[in-house]
Amino acid sequence: MYRLLATTRPAIRNPAVLHRLLSTSVETMQESSIQSSKVLTLETMNPNVRKMEYAVRGAIPIRAEELRDQLKKEPGSLPFSKITPCNIGNPQQLNQKPLTFLRQVSALMEYTDLLAPENIDVTRKLFPEDAIERAKRNLSYVGNAAGAYTQSLGVQEIRENVARFIEQRDGFPADSNNICLTSG
Repeated sequence: MYRLLATTRPAIRNPAVLHRLLSTSVETMQESSIQSSKVLTLETMNPNVRKMEYAVRGAIPIRAEELRDQLKKEPGSLPFSKITPCNIGNPQQLNQKPLTFLRQVSALMEYTDLLAPENIDVTRKLFPEDAIERAKRNLSYVGNAAGAYTQSLGVQEIRENVARFIEQRDGFPADSNNICLTSG
């Protein structure tokens, strides 16, 4: 299990939760790190990661916009005809197929009428069974209220699933109470 002890931008907006997370003692973190030989700290982290910047508005994207404007005003003025921005993590711009399963589950969770008994036969023609089952299971975690506010750390059952995944992937115990799910 890896633990990141510092972050560049906290995504937690709830002051009580942020205080609880920040007030976790260094001793507690050190005790749990003794249990594992794979602990990510500022000292063990690659120094290039510490120096890294998230430059969505840096010199390269600004230059790319200038070149895009030039191509609009003067087509053929450059040895290429298109600018593809790769700084914002949008793989669909490079023709990568969207993550369909996640979108299917989200659609079913947002429009729960599709899961109603009177509609399920039609839904099964439009959505794969695994997406239907995942949407039903996820809705059971939130009382069929997708999009509503959850516990500050995120839905407990989903955090437990994340902890199980981390344990299987890394081979070390993961505690769902040490997992915080955020939207960004």
